[in-house]
Amino acid sequence: MDVGCYCVNGSRLLAGEPELAFGQQLVGPSGTDWVFTGSLRFPGDVFGLFDCGTALPSRDELEAIGTEGSLFLDDPWHGRSPVIELRRGGEVERIELEPVDSYRLELENVSAAIRGEGQLLLGHADAVGNARALEALAFSAEQSSPVRL
Repeated sequence: MDVGCYCVNGSRLLAGEPELAFGQQLVGPSGTDWVFTGSLRFPGDVFGLFDCGTALPSRDELEAIGTEGSLFLDDPWHGRSPVIELRRGGEVERIELEPVDSYRLELENVSAAIRGEGQLLLGHADAVGNARALEALAFSAEQSSPVRL
């Protein structure tokens, strides 16, 4: 429910709303999920696979894989090293972006929306969709069974 929300949100931003969720977890003595793996099935036979946890080495990567190649982002959630790698045909094209403070951008977006000067980039529907997927994954892990959304 903590670090996995980023994985779920990234998958949903790329593929839409999931139709099926399957989760597995290792719960530590504290009662929290120390390790969590998830599988999300989206329309069009698109799959999102992730692992996360507070008991794993720190890493944060996102890779979208297609039939002709992949897009790879190292540190997609914080943007400290904003580089996108387009990998196809055995070659890698690096697309470098300017570093930004993602939290500052988020606060600026929310502030502009409050002032009526813009729209939220990720609003109510996105929050509800992410919560729905996270709840399905958690229930799946508890029941050791896939969950339809």
